[in-house]
This record gives sequence, structure tokens and C-alpha cells, in this order.
Amino acid sequence: MWNKLNGFGLIEVMVAFLITSVGIVGIFQVRQLIIFQDDEISHRTHALAIARTCLEDIHAGRPAEEAEAANVADERYQVVIVEQPADQMDGLWLVLVTVSWDDLRGKTHQISLSSRIVH
Repeated sequence: MWNKLNGFGLIEVMVAFLITSVGIVGIFQVRQLIIFQDDEISHRTHALAIARTCLEDIHAGRPAEEAEAANVADERYQVVIVEQPADQMDGLWLVLVTVSWDDLRGKTHQISLSSRIVH
């Protein structure tokens, strides 16, 4: 007769270790993805606030160069303001504010807001 010993064999322990390892690696990858997405959301929110403030300053009569300089306190963001006459509308100008930044991976992102104002 064959006697069966109580306990786990080496194969069973190794399979359990493999399954646990795959789970831990998955958790860390999800954590890293969440960090990148949180950083991107934070940058987009800040860039949108900068662009909105620049447009508000220009609507209030501040020159574009001053609005650009006043709203870039953080060196991670680059602001470009372009003003050009609107087509066939006397005194109406199109203002485009573009804010760009680099994410944690080094990829450049940008957000743009435009408005028409009377000069």
C-alpha cells in the first residue's frame, strides 16, 4: 500500500509563488499607471487654469506679452499667445493661448484655448 504524506510538494509551492508573483507585478503596474494618469490630470488642470487666466487678462485689456509673463510662474509650462485679426471683421481679433508641458515620460502635451476679442 502507498502512504500519502501530509503537506505541500515543491511543485505546488512553486505554482503558488508564481501566481503570487504575477499578482504583485500586476498591482505595481496598475499603481504606476495611476501615478501617470494622476500627474497628467494635474498638469491638464493647471494648464487650463493658466490658459483661462491669460485669456481673461487679455479680455481685461492687458497686452498679450504681459499676460503671458504674469501667468507662467511654473517653469514646467510654456505659454504661447497668438493674436491675429479675425476674417472680415473690423476691430475683432482672434486670440489663441497654447500651454504646453512635458509629462513624467518626457512626452509633450498641450492645451489650447481661443477667443475673439475687440481691440
